[in-house]
Amino acid sequence: MPQGLRTVKGLFISTAVLFVSALGFYAFGGTYSEHAQNAFVHGFGDVMDWKSRWIAGRDAINCGTVPVRGNPAVATDCALQAFAGHRSFRVRYGLQTFDTLMAAGVVAAPNGRVYELIFSGGPPTGTTDILRQRAVVNPCPVPATLRSTPRGRVSCFDAGRRTAANWTSSWLSEAP
Repeated sequence: MPQGLRTVKGLFISTAVLFVSALGFYAFGGTYSEHAQNAFVHGFGDVMDWKSRWIAGRDAINCGTVPVRGNPAVATDCALQAFAGHRSFRVRYGLQTFDTLMAAGVVAAPNGRVYELIFSGGPPTGTTDILRQRAVVNPCPVPATLRSTPRGRVSCFDAGRRTAANWTSSWLSEAP
């Protein structure tokens, strides 16, 4: 099958799956319920997953997701080693907030560019609201250097005064 037809077929299948999933939300109580949203996110990921996978590429090292109040040592070491080995990677840290589900992370692309991401996904109940989730991608300075923050997370910005360029880094450094 020619490459163009494979792409069209893949897009059609993806669109059909998303449409059926949206219809499934209504099968769980008449509106999109928390149960249906959890099932969707568990199966397809959230917008931060999608963006980090797109940036990092297919062969990237997944250094994992550190839950809120989890120990970030293994994930941070993985990211630092992947970066030192010039490999693409992604790592995600759950953040403790009071009014929304949040996460922050660092992603390295195959071309060597590094990005910090910040995610806001919905109420702090642990359910990602698929209609209100957002992920912001913030490019790191070039050439990038990674550091371990006081909370044990990895960041590409130096500690210091917040600016428009490094505002995601404060989430990685300071948020519980």
